[in-house]
Amino acid sequence: MAEQWKEGEVVRLKSGGPKMIVDRVVHYSDDSTSVYCVWFDDNKKQECNFPPNGLEKITEAEVG
Repeated sequence: MAEQWKEGEVVRLKSGGPKMIVDRVVHYSDDSTSVYCVWFDDNKKQECNFPPNGLEKITEAEVG
């Protein structure tokens, strides 16, 4: 079973990239899930949906 993401958690793509905040988790009728994340790039807000298995939680020490 895929990890359950929660709003407000700090995550990043498993392949690397910026720290992102989980804004919401969307569950679809076909039992698929999408994780909507937001982050800032040069003070510009970015946002995108990601598959849950493509994300990893950032530890408290990394959030710093």
